[in-house]
Amino acid sequence: MNRIILFLTLLLILILVTSCGSRSVSGERSSQQPEASSVAEESFAEETEVVIQPAFVPPPVIPAPVPPPRVVVPPPAIAPQQPAPPPVVAAAPVITPPPVVEVPPVVAPLVVEDPPAVEVTPAAAPLIVEIPPPAPEIVAEVFDPGNVPEALYESTILEVRVFIDSLNRVIQSRDFESWRASLSDDFFAYISSPEHLRRISEMNAMRVRGITLRSAEDFFQNVVVPSRANSRVDEIEFIDENRVKAFTVTTNRAGQTQRLRLYDLEFANNSWTIIN
Repeated sequence: MNRIILFLTLLLILILVTSCGSRSVSGERSSQQPEASSVAEESFAEETEVVIQPAFVPPPVIPAPVPPPRVVVPPPAIAPQQPAPPPVVAAAPVITPPPVVEVPPVVAPLVVEDPPAVEVTPAAAPLIVEIPPPAPEIVAEVFDPGNVPEALYESTILEVRVFIDSLNRVIQSRDFESWRASLSDDFFAYISSPEHLRRISEMNAMRVRGITLRSAEDFFQNVVVPSRANSRVDEIEFIDENRVKAFTVTTNRAGQTQRLRLYDLEFANNSWTIIN
């Protein structure tokens, strides 16, 4: 704003100075010769045509606002915490014990007595009790059917073969009573039951022949005699130490080995019997 006012003031002074100079020049030219009056007028006219152009004044430069300086306020210093002073413990009052007055002991007169007589009893001899040693524990030997000694196997299969050979002769002679004597009571009751007889009668071999079993003797004559009259014992298998299975080993047409179980036998009362 100040620059604009200054510029206008200078411009006004320049106009005033120019106008005064024009007037002084025109008076001087009017006193000159007449023949040069027209030339002077033209010259004056040219001189008085003064075009005053305003001088270029650049716009004022407004300085950018300067931000106020940033004041960094440091954090208040934290004073180290002083440890609390230990509590003041009042000193315990000093108790002065009363003086100790020593009293001399009263000495009694010394009386000497004879020691009493001590009876000495002879020590008794210590009692010695003899404890008999414990009886040896008897552990029953467990029979393992899968690990039979060879001597037991050979003697048992020999006994079984003798029994089967005798039984073959009884069957070949169709002696029902002797055959019945070689059976255990449980096994004879089983083959005599109606259920067993009916099941055997319904087999194809019995139905083709038209045979119906009604008693244990029918079972002996129609089943045992045709199938067990020439039995042969090739192997035995232990069930336990008193029971075995008797097998006949055969070979079929395809060359395969087959084991046919003949009987289950039990050794009781010094003889072998047929069991179920």
